[in-house]
Amino acid sequence: MRAVIQEGLGDYTPVFLSDIPRLFSSGQLPLDVALIQVTPPDERGMVSLGVSVDVVKSAAENASLVIAQINPRMPRSNDVAVVGTLPEAHGEDILAIGRYYLDPATNRAEVAFVVHDDWQGRGIGSFLLAHLIKIARRQGIRGFTAEVLRENKAMQAVFHASECKVKSRLAGNVYSFELDFE
Repeated sequence: MRAVIQEGLGDYTPVFLSDIPRLFSSGQLPLDVALIQVTPPDERGMVSLGVSVDVVKSAAENASLVIAQINPRMPRSNDVAVVGTLPEAHGEDILAIGRYYLDPATNRAEVAFVVHDDWQGRGIGSFLLAHLIKIARRQGIRGFTAEVLRENKAMQAVFHASECKVKSRLAGNVYSFELDFE
């Protein structure tokens, strides 16, 4: 490898893996072609990047041409995560994360959220829930389940204010929620 670089036929850029998506999206590291692997399409025609969502998603979003090779051995990921960030001089600060994990047996997904203390009470949880519902509906998921502590009134309010049919039951100190998309 050193000989290739010394001859000017190759390039080497030391970088943290977490910085690569920003390099792609900023154009600092332009991509002409991204060669990626995906799972076989499911019954709705959707493919998954499997467990390789580190830089592959960003490469696919920023390349001029994407060539996807179907790999029957690629494991399908049953979870979705949405991350809320704020641009900062050093990169991006994560403000919130909303995610769900699909249980294929019930076709329902368990949903959970984390919002940084400084950003709570600003509607971020509601925004993330609405976005995750839109994604889940597109994937044909029936609804969400969630476990919420009795004292977490704010999260309970987010679920009750959603556009879903909501059922909840209290067992001990934890509410179990079911949100039906209908």
